[in-house]
Amino acid sequence: MTQQAPYKPDRFDQAVDHYVAARSRYAPGLISWLAEDTRIAGKTVLDLGCGPGFLANALAPKAGAVLGLDPSPNMIAAARTEAAPNARFEIGSSEDLSHVEAPVQLVTMGRAFHWMDRDQTLNDLAPFLARDGAIAIINDKVANIPMNAWWHEFNALAKRYAVMDDYNQHRASDAWVPHEQVLEASTFSDLRRISVFQRHSWTFERLVRHTYSRSATTEALLGAQMTSFEKEARGLLAPFGPEPWVSLNEHIALLARRPRLIFSLRVLTRCLTCRHVIRVRVRLFRQ
Repeated sequence: MTQQAPYKPDRFDQAVDHYVAARSRYAPGLISWLAEDTRIAGKTVLDLGCGPGFLANALAPKAGAVLGLDPSPNMIAAARTEAAPNARFEIGSSEDLSHVEAPVQLVTMGRAFHWMDRDQTLNDLAPFLARDGAIAIINDKVANIPMNAWWHEFNALAKRYAVMDDYNQHRASDAWVPHEQVLEASTFSDLRRISVFQRHSWTFERLVRHTYSRSATTEALLGAQMTSFEKEARGLLAPFGPEPWVSLNEHIALLARRPRLIFSLRVLTRCLTCRHVIRVRVRLFRQ
């Protein structure tokens, strides 16, 4: 069993505006690959923990229908303002799948799987997912390369101001079980990963709002510390030249499917008076 995050539907309620303004949209190249590889044309996609709908709305033009679920009413309201014609957004979560109808061809979780009871979520999703369907865990990160040194220094500063609850401390520790290990031990143990790199431009305002969109550095948590954080951040970034600053980000899809079954058929025939008897031997292999 993996440790579960406390269920807090309002965790990001007050950060929605910052999230929409500052969080990166997913790379178009990643979206195109994901849609083609999982064959969602004309089929249903479930975006679980959809937030303001970045992923659901990006996939919608390539799918038959998309359902986005999130426990935050404010996130759902934001998603509905930009909703694609074939995208629907409802209040729900990994603990409430009452809006979901089988079959679902693809389940996506963008920057969200770590907030769920991961073992239980995978078990609960299994009846809804088509036999050839897939689960995709989507994330993005700033690459650890020299051109991104400014970002990593800024991020280290933000972490010093972070107010870490027990669960966030667990996620940052060696005790955290990676998503890959959780998936490999589940029904969906056939794993693949693809990533696409994309440049992002950052103003000081966007950097600060990105910080306030994160669970451990919201405005509510930082409070009076916001002023000193912003002052210290300006001083830290000054040696890197005037804004905007540029980062190279890696957008990642971890794709999980049920193991494929390969059928080996051996057909034997023989004539018995006027009838043919066909015996079929079937061997099943996990791949």
